[in-house]
Formats: sequence, structure tokens, C-alpha cells
Amino acid sequence: MIRSLVSYRAVSTAEVSARRPAPARPGAWAHAVGVAVIWVLAGGLCPGLAAAQGDATPADGAAPAASVATSAPDAPRRWSGGVVAGVGFNDMLGDVDADVYGTMVAPSPEAAEGISAGGFLTVQFTPQWGARAEVRYSERGATAGQSAGGFGGAGGGYAFDFTLAYVEVPILLTYSLAYDDSFVPFVFAGPDLALLISSEVTGSGSQTDDMGAVLYAFDATKDVEEATSSYDFGATVGAGMKFPLPSGKLVLDARYSIGFTEAVGEGETELVENVRLLPHGLRHHGLSLSAAYEF
Repeated sequence: MIRSLVSYRAVSTAEVSARRPAPARPGAWAHAVGVAVIWVLAGGLCPGLAAAQGDATPADGAAPAASVATSAPDAPRRWSGGVVAGVGFNDMLGDVDADVYGTMVAPSPEAAEGISAGGFLTVQFTPQWGARAEVRYSERGATAGQSAGGFGGAGGGYAFDFTLAYVEVPILLTYSLAYDDSFVPFVFAGPDLALLISSEVTGSGSQTDDMGAVLYAFDATKDVEEATSSYDFGATVGAGMKFPLPSGKLVLDARYSIGFTEAVGEGETELVENVRLLPHGLRHHGLSLSAAYEF
């Protein structure tokens, strides 16, 4: 009887042991843990890769990545170009001395209008940051003079107009403040190189005595390239707005430019007999307004 019970218990224990699953080998566990650690580290160090994989294989019922992206503002085109035109209110820093029929005068330069026109190319690095290169024909200069009765006699006056034409090449860094369906404000700044095309001065004046008789009169234009630098280097800063059109964009901006080099240096120019100009270290500066069409 006792032998039967022992035999039955032994058989039952063997059967139970046979039915239990074999324990996993330590090597298999180590392999599984290592794979899990590598997977976690890869997900932590490369979240962009995990996100990209998630977008590429969305879960059932989730919206595709493309449909989510459409809700964000459209990214600007990387390259664009256009045409631009504007008007400048230019002035010169420095002195303009003149010998007018033996009378030395020193009028201060004042602003004069000039036009500009050309083309541009822009590139966007990010939705906010970009660059713009322009090539323009640009008129600069100043006027210096004195009204009638201001010097040397009973009546008269004179005026000297400096007109300098350049091929202007500003290289501007741009920053867009915001993107909107109706307009985009932006600011810009950068160096400005201008290559001289022509330089001339136009002078006119007259002088009368107490009886109204004309003592002298002159009206002449003369090239002053010999006294003018062949280039002008400076800086430009400004701000503008972009407005979307059915095709392209309208771009308006205002800018201030200043020259670092002397446009008209030391020298003497005889405009006509008995009328001499002696400019000293004239440098450009001024405000300009521009309108452009961006393709």
C-alpha cells in the first residue's frame, strides 16, 4: 500500500515537471534586454527619426501627415526675383566752397531728388530669414545755393546742382516679422556698393547792381569725374511690406543709405570763367522710397 502511494506521487511529480515550460536561458534574456535598451536609446537620441517613421506609417484611423501639414502657413519659395523703381531724396555731407566772381561763398548742400530703377533676386533661408541682391541705376547728388540778394550786391543769386549716376548693388539681409494672408512686414540691412557712371555739376547765377543792371550771369554744366571717386561704398537699412497679388507680390519699402567713402573729394572745378567750385569731402546720404513687383 505504502509502495503504491509513493509510486503514484513520483509519477505525478514527473508528469507535472514535464508539463511545465522550460525556463529561459540566461543568454536569451540578456539578448532581449539588450535589444530593448538599444531601441530606447535610439528613440531618445533620434526623436526626429522616430517622428518621421511615425508619419510614414500612421496608425489605423489617424490622419495622414500631409493633411496635418496643410494647416500650417505655406513655406515661401526659396528663389524669386522682380523689378523695382523708386525715388530718392539725396543729400551730401561735407562742404562746397565757391569763388563767384571774386566773392567766396560756402553754401550747405541740400537734398535733391533722383530716380532709380533695376531688378533684384531674393532667396529665403527660412520662413523668416532671407537675402536680397539688387542691381539698380541710381541718381544721387545734392544742390547748394543761395537766394537772390544774399551776397555781394543789391540782388542776384546762384545754385550748383551735383548729379551723380551709379550702378548700385546693395546686398541685403532680410527678416520677415510675420506671415499673413494679406501682407508680410519685413526689415533689411546690408552693404551697398555703387559704381560711378557719370558725374556733373550744373551752375547758374546772376548779380545785379542797385539800379537793376546785370553785373554778370552764368549758366553752365561741366563734367567733374576727375574730382569724383569711381565707386561709393556704404550701408543701407530699411523696412517694407509685401502684398500678395493674383500673380506675384507688390513690395513697398523705405530705406536710408549712407556712404562711408568720399564721393567728391578735394579738388577745384572751374565751371566758367570767374566761377570756381572747391568741394571738400562730400559723402552721400539720403532717404528713398521704392515699389517693386516680385515674380
